[in-house]
Amino acid sequence: SAKVACTVSLKPSTQLRRLEQHRQHIALQTALHIAEREHREHGGKQAARLATEASLRAELHALSERVEAATREVVRGERRAMLLREEVESLRAQELAARRRTADAADVADDAAEATTTDNDEDDGAELGEEDGAAIARLCALGFSHAAALEAYLTCRKDENRAANLLVDRSHAS
Repeated sequence: SAKVACTVSLKPSTQLRRLEQHRQHIALQTALHIAEREHREHGGKQAARLATEASLRAELHALSERVEAATREVVRGERRAMLLREEVESLRAQELAARRRTADAADVADDAAEATTTDNDEDDGAELGEEDGAAIARLCALGFSHAAALEAYLTCRKDENRAANLLVDRSHAS
C-alpha cells in the first residue's frame, strides 16, 4: 500500500487573498494591542492626575484653615493691643492728673513760703517784680512746676536763660 501524497495546491489568487486576510488580521491585532496599551497608559495618567488634584485640594484646604486660624489670632492680638493702648492712655491721664495735683500743691506751698519769706526778709534781694513774674511764667510754660522755675530763677540770679538750662539739665538727670 503505497501512500499517495496528495498536495493540494491553491490557486495563486486564493493564496493572495488568504495572505491579504492574514495581513489584515495581524494589522487589526496590532492596532488593538496599541489601543489597549494607550488606554492603560492614559488611564494611569488620568488616575495620577486625579490623585494629584485631590492631594492639591486637600493641601489647599489645610492652608485655608491655617490662614483662617492665623487671621483669628491676628484679630485677637489687635483687640488685645487696642485694650492695652486704652489702658496706657488711661494711666497717662491719671499720671498727668496726679502731676497737676502735685504741682498745684507745691505751688500753694511755694506761694505760702514766698509770702512768708517776703514778709520776713524784705532786704534779702529776692523781691520779684513783674518782669521776674513773667520770666517765671515762661519757665513754667516749658513744662516745669512753679516751685522749680522759681528756685532755678533765683539760683541763677534772675537769669532766665541760665535758669531754663538748669531746669532742663535737672530734668535729664532724673
